[in-house]
Amino acid sequence: MAIQRREEKLNGMPISDTSIRQPVFVTMLMLLTIVFGILAFRSLPVNLLPDFEVPVIAVSVPYPGAGPESVADQVAKPIEDAVNTIEGIENITTNASEGVALILLEFKEGTDVNRAEQDVREKVNAIRPTLPRDVRDPIFQKFDPNAAPIVSFAIAATQNLSPLE
Repeated sequence: MAIQRREEKLNGMPISDTSIRQPVFVTMLMLLTIVFGILAFRSLPVNLLPDFEVPVIAVSVPYPGAGPESVADQVAKPIEDAVNTIEGIENITTNASEGVALILLEFKEGTDVNRAEQDVREKVNAIRPTLPRDVRDPIFQKFDPNAAPIVSFAIAATQNLSPLE
């Protein structure tokens, strides 16, 4: 006596019909998805911010004892004129205050920041002999958002405690 297996025609959705007819196949697909997910999770790097470079270079030039007007005329203006010829500069912002000149150079997106910094150093060092004698060495800084701390903590006491406590 042969047993005939009669397949019922299911009228549901194709996914549910396949799940009912082929439970082992669907279970293997689910296990494959879970294993792939675990492997992908373990290989992903954890970064709050993506790695990117902001093409901004700051040049800070100390000029002790000088007023803002003399800093602007004798230090900031010659540096601006020198670095203005560098290729890729989009914006120059200068702040001349008492005893210091701060020049921010913003480059076009996609500019190699290391090469741009080297160009700025060369231009500023080339005009260095024409600056006043009391001007100190310029400080060059690249803006690196990846070097910024992720979390900063401040601790304060609610009672009167000594600094040691």
